[in-house]
Amino acid sequence: MEDGSDPRCGEWTALEIVRQIASRISEEPILSNETLIAERKGEGGQTHLHPVNFRIPMDWMQEGSFTWKRWQELVREPNPGVVQVTAEKRIEDNRYSPLRFDAWLSMSINPVRGLGLLLYGLLKKSFDLPAIWNGPGHADALAMLPRTFLAEMTCSSWTLGILSGCLVPRVAENLFLQLKPLEGYVFDRDTGRDPATFSSAHQVRDALRISQNRLEDYQLSTLNQKARQLTPVSIKQLTEPEWNAVFDIPLDVDGSHE
Repeated sequence: MEDGSDPRCGEWTALEIVRQIASRISEEPILSNETLIAERKGEGGQTHLHPVNFRIPMDWMQEGSFTWKRWQELVREPNPGVVQVTAEKRIEDNRYSPLRFDAWLSMSINPVRGLGLLLYGLLKKSFDLPAIWNGPGHADALAMLPRTFLAEMTCSSWTLGILSGCLVPRVAENLFLQLKPLEGYVFDRDTGRDPATFSSAHQVRDALRISQNRLEDYQLSTLNQKARQLTPVSIKQLTEPEWNAVFDIPLDVDGSHE
């Protein structure tokens, strides 16, 4: 769908789809002892966020025009929303969960990376990714590529902040150093302009809701109840971002969040 007056085609809906997926996977005990044991035994444990592993309801595709109010009432809980396909139908694609350097941390951060890729694909309206990702041993190539893609899309600065926090590799590197500092080295704190430090799916979920709230302040209806979305951009955030404060993410030294 490409209709600019259809709320199903825009940024708010992309955020809502990913928010619902983040909520679903946040309900799973990703960091439980049982999951960690299964991972060590090679029995799974990763949450694979490939696009085909999720389905949207048929009701969302019905013919007709939608106002913002009608559309939001249809997609929001407790109405049935995005669901994950059954285990036997899921695609396990390690390109969407490439980190393997630490069991606890990688299992927490990998869903963050996957959610960012899903959001990127929905905003771009295409999940076609560079061919270099397809070769064996090249999964880590995705770490440096998404940042260059962000310039191709138009979105609010809040959504851009979420994409950066999910996809920029420096976030994972900093979390790793906080959990496992190098003995004898003291690093200057140079993270003031870093992206948001998302370390779990539920933090991404909460940030998506904040971005949606900002978009809702700029939703309007024109003649004949046509839905329109103005895209809010914060110049302050683009020049001196303090993303953890924007998304209310207090990071403790041990990597946990309150």
